Parts: sequence; structure tokens; C-alpha cells
Amino acid sequence: MPIMFRHGLRVGEAVGSKCGLRWNALMWPERQIFIIRKKGSDSGVHPLRDDELVLLKELREMLPDSKYIFVSERGEVMSTGLTQKLP
Repeated sequence: MPIMFRHGLRVGEAVGSKCGLRWNALMWPERQIFIIRKKGSDSGVHPLRDDELVLLKELREMLPDSKYIFVSERGEVMSTGLTQKLP
């Protein structure tokens, strides 16, 4: 998940039902995403790179009904524990 690394996201800021990244946080025309931070950090808008936008568009086409960006194979919001099992 390069988006987590590039934007300095904690696992709980990228996945999970409380704070996970949602599609409505994406601002496609502006090429930005609003990230909600945890643990007292400042939430804010981050620019998205071309390769991130391409991958996000592909992911959106695969998951048209999901409100979360990162979901499990079952289409449910991904848990923080599941990320530890990723290769």
C-alpha cells in the first residue's frame, strides 16, 4: 500500500471502520485526498501523484459499491489486523 507510506498513514488511518480512507475523501478534479488523522495529528488535504490516481481509479472500478478504499476480499472494510497478514 504505497499510499500509506507516501502520506505517512498509520494503519488505523488507512483501514478500519472508525477512520479508514473513504472514497468520498477523494477530490478527483483537484487530485487530492482528505486524510483524517488519529492520535492528535493534524488532518488535512494531501496531493495525489499520477500513479496513485491510476491505481485508485482501477480500484474504484473493481469496487463500485464500496464506501471504503481498502476492503477485504469479501468486500468488507479491511481490519487493522488483516494488514499484518498481507505479503
